[in-house]
Amino acid sequence: MSERRVSFPVVGLGASAGGLKALTAFLAALPSDLGMAFVLVQHLAPDHVSELHRLLRSHTSMSVNQVHGSIELAPDHVYVIPPGRLLTMEETSEGVRLLVSERMEDRQRRFPIDRFFRSLAEVQGEDSVCIIFSGTGTDGTLGLKAVKEVAGLCLVQDPNEAEYDGMPRSAVGTGLVDVVDSVRGLARRVTSIVRRQGPARMASGSVTLDGEHEETLQSVIIELKRQTGHSFGGYKRATILRRLARRMQVAEIDDLRDYVDHLQHHPGEVHALFRDLLISVTSFFRGEEAFHELERRVIPEIFEDRVSSDPIRVWVPGCATGEEAFSIGMLLLEQRERLGGGQAIQVFATDVDTDALSFARTGHFPGSIASDVSAERLQRFFSMERNGYAVKQELMDILLFAEHNLASDPPFSKLDLVSCRNVLIYMGRALQEDVFARIHYALQDTGFLFLGPSESPDASSKLFRAFDTRQHIYQPLDVPVSATTSFPIKHRQAEFPKRSESEEPATGVRGLAAMHRSLVINEHAPPSVLVDEHGHVVHVTGDISPYVRLRTGLASFNLLDIIVPGLRLVIRPALFRATQGRRTSIMWEGALEEHAAEPEGRRLEPVDRSDRPSAPDADAPEEPPASVLQSLSMIKQALESDVERLKQATLEQFARLEEAAEANEENDENDKNDNGKAVTRLAITVEPVRERKSNKGYVLVVFSTKPPSDSPKPDWRIGHRELGDQSLFESMDEELRETQQRMRTLLEEYETSTEELQTSNEELQSMNEELRSATEELQVRKEELQSANEELLTVNEELSSKIEEVKRVNSDLENLMAATNIATIFLDRDLRVKRYTPQALDLFDIQVNGHATPIDRVSHVVTGVDIPAMVRRVFESLQPQRREVMAGKATYLMSVHPYRTPDDRIDGVVMTFVNITDRVELRAERDEAHETSALKSQMIANLSHEVRTPITALLGFSDALREEAQSPDARRFSEVIYNSTVRLQKTLESVLHFSRLDAGKESIERQEVDLLDEVRGIYLEQRGRAGKQGVELRLDMEEVGETLVCQTDGGALQRILRNLVGNAIKYTPEGGTVTIRCIRGPRGCMVDIEDTGIGMSLDFQRRMFDPFSQESAGHARQFEGVGLGLTIVRKLTELIGSTLEVESTPGMGTRFTLMLPRE
Repeated sequence: MSERRVSFPVVGLGASAGGLKALTAFLAALPSDLGMAFVLVQHLAPDHVSELHRLLRSHTSMSVNQVHGSIELAPDHVYVIPPGRLLTMEETSEGVRLLVSERMEDRQRRFPIDRFFRSLAEVQGEDSVCIIFSGTGTDGTLGLKAVKEVAGLCLVQDPNEAEYDGMPRSAVGTGLVDVVDSVRGLARRVTSIVRRQGPARMASGSVTLDGEHEETLQSVIIELKRQTGHSFGGYKRATILRRLARRMQVAEIDDLRDYVDHLQHHPGEVHALFRDLLISVTSFFRGEEAFHELERRVIPEIFEDRVSSDPIRVWVPGCATGEEAFSIGMLLLEQRERLGGGQAIQVFATDVDTDALSFARTGHFPGSIASDVSAERLQRFFSMERNGYAVKQELMDILLFAEHNLASDPPFSKLDLVSCRNVLIYMGRALQEDVFARIHYALQDTGFLFLGPSESPDASSKLFRAFDTRQHIYQPLDVPVSATTSFPIKHRQAEFPKRSESEEPATGVRGLAAMHRSLVINEHAPPSVLVDEHGHVVHVTGDISPYVRLRTGLASFNLLDIIVPGLRLVIRPALFRATQGRRTSIMWEGALEEHAAEPEGRRLEPVDRSDRPSAPDADAPEEPPASVLQSLSMIKQALESDVERLKQATLEQFARLEEAAEANEENDENDKNDNGKAVTRLAITVEPVRERKSNKGYVLVVFSTKPPSDSPKPDWRIGHRELGDQSLFESMDEELRETQQRMRTLLEEYETSTEELQTSNEELQSMNEELRSATEELQVRKEELQSANEELLTVNEELSSKIEEVKRVNSDLENLMAATNIATIFLDRDLRVKRYTPQALDLFDIQVNGHATPIDRVSHVVTGVDIPAMVRRVFESLQPQRREVMAGKATYLMSVHPYRTPDDRIDGVVMTFVNITDRVELRAERDEAHETSALKSQMIANLSHEVRTPITALLGFSDALREEAQSPDARRFSEVIYNSTVRLQKTLESVLHFSRLDAGKESIERQEVDLLDEVRGIYLEQRGRAGKQGVELRLDMEEVGETLVCQTDGGALQRILRNLVGNAIKYTPEGGTVTIRCIRGPRGCMVDIEDTGIGMSLDFQRRMFDPFSQESAGHARQFEGVGLGLTIVRKLTELIGSTLEVESTPGMGTRFTLMLPRE
């Protein structure tokens, strides 16, 4: 798992056929500020340009983009896979990014969702979320397992709601899905889970809990053990907390105590938490490099110098759904085939998750495993089915799936390989040490331990040595397991059904009769056994232990298997006579102990296949008809049974004769045999009986120790004193003859049937080979068609949505054309009328002539232009043309443009006629106004020339009067005259300047200007004025360096600064300050002029640049001026390409910021 995951959740969205509708509804129901990134992976046709990202934009306010190359993830964005590419989430030197592959292998192209979900789980870990929507096939199932393994969140659209339920049902079938809901329900759950931060904080925080929460956590573990029988007390605390947090988020519960109550009242939640803690997730050949090393070095060493009678034993604890066990099984079978041997192989795959084991036993997997299993192995070990692949019988036969708790149940023994991958990482250290001790006990000295990439036996370093450290393969050391290591056997107290009242012991006569029968049978009757027609013991009375022996090995209750060898000679023919309805009594005399030696048993390794269906083998020839097979099997079994019986009877006859001859030579008075063992005399009765209700036949065998003198005359007599009755030989001869005759008959029937079956089998094999080839070809074509069908369905969805969008756009255009009141005519390449707006009928008589009429044949009321000629010029030159034309008293702007298609092909001409009659009238009025303005400017210029001369004279005379005046009044009056004349001169200059600017006669010359020099000049010019008014003028240029060059007009800049600084001084009361500050900005130069004056109201700020505008009447009287200064500043600022910003607060002051470009 990556350590550089992005800081926000990433949601993977997987969809195929029918997914567009679900995706648009999902995105429309989501808030746009969840802080999550959404990555959409959909099956798209590789040769079709996808419009999916454009279609989704109209349903969400989040940014929706198709991914190209490498891109960094951002929250509240939707990223869409491009067609024919793979999309993965990778950790790069620049951080975590989405990467698009340039090309895609054919088998990967069918499972892009799995590929992205796996990369999402690897990078994001528990912050990953995956959602599967409508689609066919099984893509997304394996990727969902990967997300679930890292404690991510897995959601699936309700299959009953999905337009195509293949992908949702496959995902739900894993049993790993957290939420199954409608599309809108999924959007609500995602929003709720992401915004639920309480459980998330518990999972990401410290594993140390306070006392109350620790006690609550123990309650959860106890409740799990109570309802499931499994304890998780030895698991790592962080693992338990993460899984708890995820389940609490899914259940929408914030408090751990509330979740305990939820567990106690919802058994289904206990099962879900149990599955989450088990993490029953695996995949085929997980860790490809590790499995390659296992195949290259470990498997061959296991097979080395191995005799065929010594089976290879492998154990895969924590097998989950079996993929890893099947992977190892494939490697073993491939190695056996390479060596050409018949080595027995047994793979034990165990887990405590019974649901996962049930899935594994079926041997059925989704089609997406093709991305993990090579094509060669798929062909050999799997058969293709409608919804995926089924494991062939050859592989199924070597695997045994069983429920087993690695932490508490006794381990298997004498193992060659234990593959315990990604199981120990979730266990605490103490539990790991115990498990390693169990595995060490289970392995042979030359065995191997195969661990996951994050696991090692460091906690038990004295038990294992490294074989391959990089791939985590180890071998056991030759050390004894600690005496404290024990493997307790679970004891389950037997539960007996309570007897009903009717089953209580009866009293009275019936009770005494039952007691009487029981005493007679158990205490005084001779021992006996009741066997069925096959010789199996079904009931025993009395003590038969002197006559039977259980052999070592697989237990059998057939009487001929457990009877002592000395009695087997006489019991076998007697049983044969009983099957023919004849009763036999035997007097037997001999030593039972001499036959009590127990033969050596056979070592058997049974494989239980009763609880799982076998997968068909596509490579095997087709079986003959069931009736033929059944007949052949019955004949074969009967023949083998009779041949075996004949052989045994013959051998026993010779043995009996030899024994009888030897017995005849012994001393008649000797009651002891040569070894000093006691001689036993038995009266054996073998009698056929029949059960009344079912009429089923049985055989009763009674053993009696009565002396020979008290016994009735037996049918056969076997012992030391007599060779035996002639009837015994006759019976055996009769049995032998019947067996031989039956054997000959069966052999003839068998040979005939074999010839017929051989002929039929050859024909069936030929047919089966043809069918298999045809089936494989059809399956491949079906798969290709299914993939193409999914892509076509997706394209069809996009096209349908696009058509609807085109219809809406067309409707919008038609309404727009009707609402614009513009006459428009569309002409085709032959300059025939193709389409027109209703307004065109006011100018052209199209309705009469109809569509497809050449434009030169359409009558019209437009004058002043040759329309057909103008249209041809535009069509030939491809240059648009405009012209004002007349239609009656109205004036129109006629525009002719080439009609360009989206692929830049000229397909005709478009003519538009815009009524500009009002515009023409306004233009005439504007021209008249311009003339008036020009006259006004000329008049002002003439007046200024006439007024400027007397003003100059007044200034001269008033200045002379001030110097020559003797009395104070004369000096005061001359001062007033001088100041008034100066104000008049300034007002005149302002009016003249404004007039030139308004008339557009002011010219500028851009050049490089040092802003610091210009500002210093203004500062020196205005410093005296500020001092006279009692205002402090400051200059701040410390942070800009020695020069600050910008491109502007120096004269205009001086006038702007002079006006702004002068206004700041004028409107700042005595004691205030005015600051001129130069700033070097990122895109240019800035000058701040800030004062502490009277400020400006909001009302005046809205109109301060209007001509002759002033703050108020009161201020106008207090501060002189006509209100043109800021107007002139604004016009000069626009003229030199600068901007001016203002901030002002009444009573606090004003700041103007002039921004000048550097270039």
